[in-house]
Amino acid sequence: MSIEITTHIAERYIQRFNPQLASIVDYNQRLIEAKKAINHILEDAVYINNDERGVLLRSNTYKAYLVVNQRTLITIYPLDEKTKIRELKLKGRHG
Repeated sequence: MSIEITTHIAERYIQRFNPQLASIVDYNQRLIEAKKAINHILEDAVYINNDERGVLLRSNTYKAYLVVNQRTLITIYPLDEKTKIRELKLKGRHG
């Protein structure tokens, strides 16, 4: 299944995970590289949970959470203590 990665998500990836990509002068090339990296994260990600907002995936290798809704990646954020606490609360609510 292919998942759409928007420009906004590529920019968030650069901001949150790999600021070195910002040094690529050509904006389109920068986005291409970010999208390639995000695809690797998606390939590694495993299912955690789903609700009305979408499907929550986690990549331990890349230390990332991803939320997919209707075949579009809607957010990507780093796995840290705050996100671990959120996940435990979510699991507590949904079983």
